[in-house]
Amino acid sequence: MLTLVVERSTSRPGWALFRDAVCQLEKVTDVEPSRAPDWLARLGEALDAAGVSLAEIDRFAAGLGPGSFSGTRAAVAALQGMALPGGKPLVGVSSAAALAFAMLSQRKERGSHTPVAVVGDARRERLWCAVYALQGERLVVCNWAGARPPTHTAVDFTLTTWADLPRHLPPETAVVSPDWERIGARLLSLLPASDLAAKPLTPAAADVGRLLLSDPAAAHADPLPIYLHPAVAEVRV
Repeated sequence: MLTLVVERSTSRPGWALFRDAVCQLEKVTDVEPSRAPDWLARLGEALDAAGVSLAEIDRFAAGLGPGSFSGTRAAVAALQGMALPGGKPLVGVSSAAALAFAMLSQRKERGSHTPVAVVGDARRERLWCAVYALQGERLVVCNWAGARPPTHTAVDFTLTTWADLPRHLPPETAVVSPDWERIGARLLSLLPASDLAAKPLTPAAADVGRLLLSDPAAAHADPLPIYLHPAVAEVRV
């Protein structure tokens, strides 16, 4: 099975092509998603160079954020256009969950089994966060209600103030952030330095693909960008 994965929620967008469980091609760039409108053309060129046509791809997948809403929305829309002619499935998983899965897998290899929290900048003096752990080989979301499979929607995340962030983090939780360049200094002032990965860590498309392949049934079959703030209505009188 060929799976094409696109991740455009962070400052390092990219794509990956999996044959069964093996990542055969991967591209990661250092261009903010909204400033790279030609990414679809570059993706098409790369697939042509590899001798892969869209008709050969069996499944399409997207990282759903949280992060760049415009980047994620463009990725989902583009993949919908690719999947529609052949009636191919399009699924999505949270980009934050993909980052956590990559970090937890690495930590497990070193003998560590503590949870990982992914924290990001929700703007408006708010943070988003989600705490993840592994149960066997599967990712779960951990909160006050216990542990459960991720839904890969806004339900998995807590929107919190800076002051309240520590109470959402279980003891000995490792904290990572794709928005470290914006919020890292304040995180260092709020949380123990030993709990923090003091550098920006972003999910790659290959991370999204590996999470999807680890638990395909948990993927969101009607993917939408994850947006955490309630809608703001304009009222005119």
